[in-house]
Amino acid sequence: MEHLQASGLAPTTTAVATASTANQMLVSVVIPVLGPRQLLQRCLHALRRQSFDPRKFEIIVVDVEPSSATQRVVLDIAALTQGGGPAIHYIGYRGPGGPAAARNCGWRIASGELIAFTEPDTQAHSDWLRLGFNSLYQRAEAAWGRIVKPAVDVTKTRAERGAGVDTDNASGGSVAACAATRFAAGNCFCTRELLQALDGFDERFNTDWHADTDLFFRMLGRGVLVLHVQNAWVERVPRVASWRASLSQNRQIVFDALLHEKHPMLYQRLICTTPCSWYYPIVLALMLTCSALLIDAPLLAAMTGFAWLVLTLILCGQRLAHNSWRIIDLPGVILSSMLSPPLALFWRAVAAMQFRVRLF
Repeated sequence: MEHLQASGLAPTTTAVATASTANQMLVSVVIPVLGPRQLLQRCLHALRRQSFDPRKFEIIVVDVEPSSATQRVVLDIAALTQGGGPAIHYIGYRGPGGPAAARNCGWRIASGELIAFTEPDTQAHSDWLRLGFNSLYQRAEAAWGRIVKPAVDVTKTRAERGAGVDTDNASGGSVAACAATRFAAGNCFCTRELLQALDGFDERFNTDWHADTDLFFRMLGRGVLVLHVQNAWVERVPRVASWRASLSQNRQIVFDALLHEKHPMLYQRLICTTPCSWYYPIVLALMLTCSALLIDAPLLAAMTGFAWLVLTLILCGQRLAHNSWRIIDLPGVILSSMLSPPLALFWRAVAAMQFRVRLF
């Protein structure tokens, strides 16, 4: 094991399916569900097969967008565990705050002394819960395990790698955070006492962008011992996003700014991302072209427009060179190469002004 040593939510609808009860619940596994539910069944079956005593842990599924379909999945799996499996609870949560609020809702109503967090698109190894429990019960207040990725790097979707936002350079999102901190909400463990002391996840991070990094940074600020449990791993299913979705992720830079405001030193040391170097000349050429058109200077507009086109094609070519694309993908690659630079810099400027931090 590696270790680091550093310095009123209430669900509006609740349905509970209990497969077993125990005199003393030790661990509560919290799973926030937002968006597609197709993988939730796979996730729950993996948790049923844990080597940990099924009488000593429960599973809490918090549905951010409550639906009868998700509830039915949970109830059907709970029925399979009658008499021998863990207790399974479905919580329909309609409050604000997104996944962070859902996780807070889950751990606050949980019965366990220790809280494990995972996500519906993961499949936990059979020893995941036992190893995570042992690390906290014996030594630490928090721990995280590995998130195993397939051969293709799923931290950036196909659309992000080629057609959409460059998460390493453009908006500085979860890729940089995971690389720097390794602590991720898809595979982490915390004591209830620590979560109470930290007041859980900051719900201003109302997407999964940096909510876990913020929690980790607050742990470091309190001098909490955080263990890395190498063998407590979960496998994450590749996430495939459209180029439209990846473009919208440029807005996530707002959460970089919030993280920067809350933890300036840690952000500068561990995150501190900058836009793609091609974005500045592309946006400058575009602005000069628009200005030339406004002042009726066609020759200048033609020259700067040509420069913008060449730079955009170079950016597009670089993205294509590092990815294999079908002909049907090319329009999205080209269009997103045109839109990403101004969108990325626009949202970066908005976030910098909103939180009064330096992001350039």
